[in-house]
Amino acid sequence: MAVQSTCPLCDCVDSWRHALVSCTMSRCVWALSDEVLVSKMSENLEANARIWLFQFSESLDHASFTWLVITLWSIWYARRKAIYESIFQSPQQTTSFVNKYIDELGQLNARKEHQITQTASSAQQKRWLPPPNGKVKFNVDGAVARSWRGGAAAAICRDQDGLYLGSSAVVL
Repeated sequence: MAVQSTCPLCDCVDSWRHALVSCTMSRCVWALSDEVLVSKMSENLEANARIWLFQFSESLDHASFTWLVITLWSIWYARRKAIYESIFQSPQQTTSFVNKYIDELGQLNARKEHQITQTASSAQQKRWLPPPNGKVKFNVDGAVARSWRGGAAAAICRDQDGLYLGSSAVVL
């Protein structure tokens, strides 16, 4: 929760709209963006963030809405880094991240469509190998945070038919 009502970056009154749309930091990112989308954003004066976003989901095409949401997410991430870690990204870095992320999404979608067409034309092998009859199988995985300050481990149990029997997760 915020301990002050002003933006820690520019000392203006802070709100979701200020943080994501009108703060100097976010305006610099939007200045590098599609002018039509930015003008639509400035015309939409909805005070409720959820309704504001839903209005865009209904009025924009899928690609524009995806770009909007990823840009908002990137601005929020850059703000958090600047406020809490004193790591400042340039607007070009944020915009570059958005463009690369969307390109990667496009590549994943193309790869997924390619896999779907391959699956339709040939039988696909199962990735999960079931245990012998009457036995169960535990699949376990873990990860370490980039900061090396923690991680997580999880396990899932399934029978020979792939029926879920239980799972557990631990955050360290």
